[in-house]
Amino acid sequence: MGLTLASEFQAHFNLMMKLYRRNNCLLKFPYICNYYSVTNVILLGKIDKLIIRFLKKPKDFTWDELTLVLGYYGFTEIATGKTGGSRRKFMDANQLIISLHKPHPKPIVKHYVLEQVIETLNEKGKLK
Repeated sequence: MGLTLASEFQAHFNLMMKLYRRNNCLLKFPYICNYYSVTNVILLGKIDKLIIRFLKKPKDFTWDELTLVLGYYGFTEIATGKTGGSRRKFMDANQLIISLHKPHPKPIVKHYVLEQVIETLNEKGKLK
């Protein structure tokens, strides 16, 4: 028998709370911890909806949304200096670096970039 909608949300909730505790996101982003359980239904916060959208690899995902997702997983942008061009690097507490091309002039992130970020997060165990 497959997962019911309520059990799927509960599994997602448990995973998110595990990530919150592990990455200490409760202190960094208190606004994303707006979970409410009403008769086994979990209402997702903004960041959770954004992560679900990110994992679907939409064609209209923006650079600002991507930086929010990376920030949620503990990545911060590294200053690259004057000759960095449109290359941006993000680093987490474990010194893992993700190097990306910032889109211009439109802020829409290319599909291959989303795939690379998802693959990197999967390889490093940040996603399940």
